[in-house]
Amino acid sequence: MVEDAEVDSQLQRILESGAFAASARSAQFLRFCVEHSRHGQTSQLKETTIAVEVFKRPADYDPKIDAIVRVHARRVRDKLDLYYRTFGANDPIRIYLPKGGYIPLIALTLPNLGTCISDGGSAEPAGALEPQPSLPEGTESAHAALALSQGSRSALSIPMAASLLAIALISFTGAWIWRGGRVHEPAPLGQLSPMDSLPENVSDPAWSPDGKRLAFTGSQTPDGKTFVYVKGTSSGSPPIRLTQENSAETRPVWSPDGSEVAFIRSVDMRHFEIVRLHLSDGALKPVGRFLSYWSNEEDHPVLDWSPDGRFFLTAEQIAPLTPMRLVLVSVATGERTPLTSPPVGSSGDIDAKFSPDGEWIAFRRGGLGDLYVVSAKGEPTAPSSRLTFDTKGVRGIAWADRSSTILFGSPRGETSAYGIWKVPLAGGTPQPVSPQDFDAVSPGVSSTGTLVLAHRRLVTELVESQLTSTAAEHLLLPSESVDASPEYSPDGKSVAFTSTRSGWEELWLYRIGESEPKQVTQFRGKGMVFLPSWAPNSKMIVFGLRQDTATNLFSYDTASGRLKKLTATANRNFSPVFSSDGAYIY
Repeated sequence: MVEDAEVDSQLQRILESGAFAASARSAQFLRFCVEHSRHGQTSQLKETTIAVEVFKRPADYDPKIDAIVRVHARRVRDKLDLYYRTFGANDPIRIYLPKGGYIPLIALTLPNLGTCISDGGSAEPAGALEPQPSLPEGTESAHAALALSQGSRSALSIPMAASLLAIALISFTGAWIWRGGRVHEPAPLGQLSPMDSLPENVSDPAWSPDGKRLAFTGSQTPDGKTFVYVKGTSSGSPPIRLTQENSAETRPVWSPDGSEVAFIRSVDMRHFEIVRLHLSDGALKPVGRFLSYWSNEEDHPVLDWSPDGRFFLTAEQIAPLTPMRLVLVSVATGERTPLTSPPVGSSGDIDAKFSPDGEWIAFRRGGLGDLYVVSAKGEPTAPSSRLTFDTKGVRGIAWADRSSTILFGSPRGETSAYGIWKVPLAGGTPQPVSPQDFDAVSPGVSSTGTLVLAHRRLVTELVESQLTSTAAEHLLLPSESVDASPEYSPDGKSVAFTSTRSGWEELWLYRIGESEPKQVTQFRGKGMVFLPSWAPNSKMIVFGLRQDTATNLFSYDTASGRLKKLTATANRNFSPVFSSDGAYIY
């Protein structure tokens, strides 16, 4: 644990450095956040309170009109980044102000590559790790649970029925864990609790073989570049970054004996490599380079380590426009054996996971994707079996119940939110695991029966900013959902955008000056709406709809409300743009 005196000393060094020179209000902002966090007063770290206490705004302060807190939060993050890149590059303690909130993160830095974490936060050689105690049980108030759902980093630890216990990696993206036996009915949201002291945008959680540590991908840099961290399951132990390289790292996996962590490292826009890191001495060993032209930044190249320790599982794309295929890579020799042959014209096989017995591989086929399973010997031996058939999407795969059940993230419920679902290896109707409307992806099950999952509560709002003025940005439409792809009409009187306000992703129209936007499509989850574009006369909107593996164009007449399908391809037509005379759509 980091002592209060050490935090005080670190904070003073930061505020007295050149990074915060002539920035009294930013310094006061940071001190306010750190001191209130240290004293357990995180409920005071909200926009309105900071505005009144730090910036002396009146009690009726409206953050929709005055963005001073958000402006200074960005400045503080920039100044902290400058400090740790210059004056404080070698400081043993780091203070961050994660995006999405005002609760600071205080963490120890990694002294060298040959250290890992132990309970209580001290750095020890990986070979000398002490057993980690199970998480403490306790209860928290409904207010604390509500604060968590709104993006708070406050820790919750709430006992669950049937000996289940939950912890979480919390941010806009975090990870949640159920500890216990078989996964059956969905767990109530109030029984979940977070693991704190984590970097931003946590993803790719992976259990150590003994179930006492987690490796995961996280970001603490302004550019959002991700690196691999390891953390004990004790809420008091800080995360430790495993390498100090500057290349993006994703998909950590453990060797079966727990002595190594392997991960994917980005080489350039088209190449990645598998890297092995030995925890006892920090030695790095690249396994081989692979090609991937897949451009979706949320889909990291897959990596898994076979239960017998002999093979890596990854995916490669041997040429542009060809589907990705799963490949088995020998740990000893680097020899590659193709496992799957996805159909031409598909995105291919993008994510995959070995079963604990090593007999099967569950995988996702397609950009949104369906769930498949194949023998670990690959499709040349026996064809794969398809387990879902609606292309709603698969984000993350895990195995449970002694290799008889597959868990996966998918938006299969009443709304478009992703959740964790389960299906038998033999096939059947998927059943929910996580609570309804709890955004969850990337499940992982430990050897002790603990389920970790990534929680991605995402809220995006439309913000209006005057290009010719220095006035603060203005929140156009308050939202608790995902508002995206805004497009002004040419006459400047309306904004078309996509939103999940109704529970599904639909097209919405906001006429400037009205109190609320209007929902203009009613697809109700039977398609993904994106990238609206206006006709030059501002009377028509054209947009793409992804539905049943194809993307077609639709138009919406703003006067009559008529919706018309413009194309009927089995492929993909998207990103429509009107010609300047309105006669053509490109």
